[in-house]
Amino acid sequence: MKHRKSCRSFSALAPFFTVMLGLFLVNAPMAAEAWTKLNTGTTCLFRSICFTSPDVGYVAGDSGYVFKTVDAGLHWTKLTTGTSLFLYKICFPTPDTGYAAANNGPGNIIRTTNAGQTWDTLHTGFPSMSFEAIGFCNSRIGFAAGSSETIIRTADGGDTWTLRPRLGVSAGALQEVFGVDSNIAFVTGGNGRIFKTVNGGLDWTYTYVANWTSSIFFITPKIGYVVGNYGSIYKSIDSGATWVKYSSPVNNDWYTSVWFTDTNNGYAAGGTKIMRTQNAGAAWDSMETGMTGVAFYSLFFTTKQTSCFSSIKTGYLAGTKGTILKLTTSTPTAPIMRKESQHSFLAIKSDVLTYRANVRGVLSVYTMGGRLMSSRRVLAGGKMDVGRFPRGLYLAKLHCGESIITRTLLLY
Repeated sequence: MKHRKSCRSFSALAPFFTVMLGLFLVNAPMAAEAWTKLNTGTTCLFRSICFTSPDVGYVAGDSGYVFKTVDAGLHWTKLTTGTSLFLYKICFPTPDTGYAAANNGPGNIIRTTNAGQTWDTLHTGFPSMSFEAIGFCNSRIGFAAGSSETIIRTADGGDTWTLRPRLGVSAGALQEVFGVDSNIAFVTGGNGRIFKTVNGGLDWTYTYVANWTSSIFFITPKIGYVVGNYGSIYKSIDSGATWVKYSSPVNNDWYTSVWFTDTNNGYAAGGTKIMRTQNAGAAWDSMETGMTGVAFYSLFFTTKQTSCFSSIKTGYLAGTKGTILKLTTSTPTAPIMRKESQHSFLAIKSDVLTYRANVRGVLSVYTMGGRLMSSRRVLAGGKMDVGRFPRGLYLAKLHCGESIITRTLLLY
């Protein structure tokens, strides 16, 4: 992140460049996507994987095991966590601070504040509970969820935890937390319940789908996906108020993880299957892995911007027998253009937004929950440093006259 390449001016060639780029995107053949197996040096079950940058990642599972890579999965090192409990979920709200949730027992949540060098046991007050999910909305506010519809909340980075009110519905074990911002979060559960809070967990509502749900992912404030048993895939376009079921080519596997790299391209994994969509969930096809006798549990994608208009998206998939698969694709990221937008652009490089406005406009950055983080009036070109924002997923919008350009921004 220390070395950044600036975006060169192309205003004089903008009309020609726009036409040629559009022809390239339409006619260029899609590069074949293939998953490759990484050497982890272990055969333990990996239940959860996450990355804090394109190079640094963590995976957790059996017997309190946590492994770390600092070279994008080429090598993995086992960390000392101080617990032997099964770790269901691992997450890092910041590059240094991470959490892992475990099955029932003292120390069912552990924390590191130095990028995994050491771990300490957190006292949740609920040692008999099994926490299968943990997620943070920012560096301080987070939720852990698990058996018996239990949701606990912290507002101080895990030092203290409080039990959130239960809804009195039969939801079984809760399996994933997805934090949108400091107020909005989702929790998936059994019996088809999808819980949502819009006030930091003080109150919860829920929607119902016909399948057990295990993983949820929102790519924009309104568009989200949830997956579960019998190959079920659901999509919401209204911030989780309603869900529509999509047809799946398979119905005998339980999808345990879903991830979208942009509004069109997404992946669902679970059992022995990896499914892919390239049209926003309308159709799904199966991806070959070359693996047999392996069950998959957890997806995670990173994005590395390589130029103003292209990026490398790298996916990781963790499962049984010490299995971690890796997928790398190079993706053109042309501006979303309307009318005069060929003379304006908005690009992401590291933690800097580079923009050009052909007329006076407004550049804004929002959380995926719709909260405004920053806004400025712009004319001509410039840059906005977004590195000061908490780690998370954001939406940048450049509005110039009738031109609107949007970009999804993932801060590590």
